[in-house]
Amino acid sequence: MELDVLKNDANKHVGRLNSLKMRYMDWFLRSQQSFLNSMKLIHILGADLLPREVNTIRNFKRVMRFSGQLPSNGTPRDGSQGKMFGFLMFWEELLMLKRENDALYKKICSFCDSIRRLREPMLKDEIDRLHQRLNLLLSEDFDFTSLANDRHNLFTYRVALSDHKYHGLVSYIPYLLSIANKLCYWTSKLHIEFL
Repeated sequence: MELDVLKNDANKHVGRLNSLKMRYMDWFLRSQQSFLNSMKLIHILGADLLPREVNTIRNFKRVMRFSGQLPSNGTPRDGSQGKMFGFLMFWEELLMLKRENDALYKKICSFCDSIRRLREPMLKDEIDRLHQRLNLLLSEDFDFTSLANDRHNLFTYRVALSDHKYHGLVSYIPYLLSIANKLCYWTSKLHIEFL
């Protein structure tokens, strides 16, 4: 595989990642308060039946499933599952992009194995590190409450202080997108060392 084809694939993947991020930012700016209000409402209604914190995607899905099990009664909670579904769609699309990212990473590895030497071999080490980190973090059981102050998710700090316990949830997807973007960026900087 030629390096130019690999870099072109990485650039196309960056386009898809950035598209998801822009749509997520748009959704967040338009719907963040109604989404968070739905989360709080359902969390209050199912206090004893739901996890104390929504600190993983698995816990988020439990809250969403619970909201679907509540009988319809004409109150604001009826639309809660639909508001949560918007967030879940972004998560599902991110998982699809992760599979594409894995395919790109396999191409990078096979390319690097097929050549004698890279101009900067530490770039491949950085790509390996980022891919491993993305694999570790992109899990339904990852506790995202420790994620903070990444320059790629600063827009999520518009979450009100009273809703701050949900900040990790809304900043998780942009954080993962930034790691995938870095992986593609370093791929575009690969060069072959000619002897």
